[in-house]
Amino acid sequence: MTPLEHILNEFKSEPTGPVPSPADWGEFEKGVGRSVPEDYKRIVEHTGGAYMGCCLLRNPAERTNMYVTLSVAALHREHILWNEMTMERMGVSWFPESEGLIQLAMVNRTFFMLSSDGDTIVICDCGSWETFGSNLSFSELMWSLFQDRNQLDGLGDAIWRHSKRLFGLPGREKC
Repeated sequence: MTPLEHILNEFKSEPTGPVPSPADWGEFEKGVGRSVPEDYKRIVEHTGGAYMGCCLLRNPAERTNMYVTLSVAALHREHILWNEMTMERMGVSWFPESEGLIQLAMVNRTFFMLSSDGDTIVICDCGSWETFGSNLSFSELMWSLFQDRNQLDGLGDAIWRHSKRLFGLPGREKC
């Protein structure tokens, strides 16, 4: 099984949030001028977004929860909050800056960002002010962090320790 298939197989319940339509994705992608990776779309469509373990997933169909809304307006708000600090400390810019990153998911102060090429997932740790590149798809990255929870100073553990049942974990409290 692929990492994406493992993730989809473990989420057998009803979606926890609104399921985005192709029109929701299309509107968002048109607004930002880049594509969202297909594996990320499949995870959000299957789960309804919100949580994957302790990781908040962004959803273009979500209209009420500002932490998981994936919209151009939400990205502008985050730009105001984060861009100056991340540029100064990490040399990383946020959308709508040229080559700015787009936040797809987060846990604590660690953001999983979509690069301007629309394929690469960049990890921005705004706790330690470090950036990590990844040659993995979103689902491969989440799977690798599950497999080795000590990666990146325990980021895998931060995501999965209080998760609902995923990848054979017993159910636990919500983050």
